[in-house]
Amino acid sequence: MYISHKEELSLDAQLKKYAIRSFRGFNSVLVFGLGRRLVIFDYLADQKEKIKIVDKITKVSFNFDDITRDLKLDPNYFEGWLHMALESGIFELDESYERSVKTTPFIFDILIDKSGDFYIGNLIA
Repeated sequence: MYISHKEELSLDAQLKKYAIRSFRGFNSVLVFGLGRRLVIFDYLADQKEKIKIVDKITKVSFNFDDITRDLKLDPNYFEGWLHMALESGIFELDESYERSVKTTPFIFDILIDKSGDFYIGNLIA
């Protein structure tokens, strides 16, 4: 396997890579802060409580229309927030239901489940 060192070590390439990673991290914190203030993450934690727990829950799925109706959110603004959350890797599309989204692996444990051992939401906030 041949790797071009000229491309990998150029200052422009390294700055671009760092800037994109930094923006993605900032985007995640921004999405989490907005989602927390809009009580979206609390809503998802409450969804866990409604389900009779048979096994450990690691992902939560939600329907776009249900969450905007239940939390009385403007669909346009919620869709914009959701696109940012999808881009930052907090959520992914859930193809098992129409217009549904689910948390990515470990996001439920670290950002939603406040009673869990791995919850870091307060630290990020």
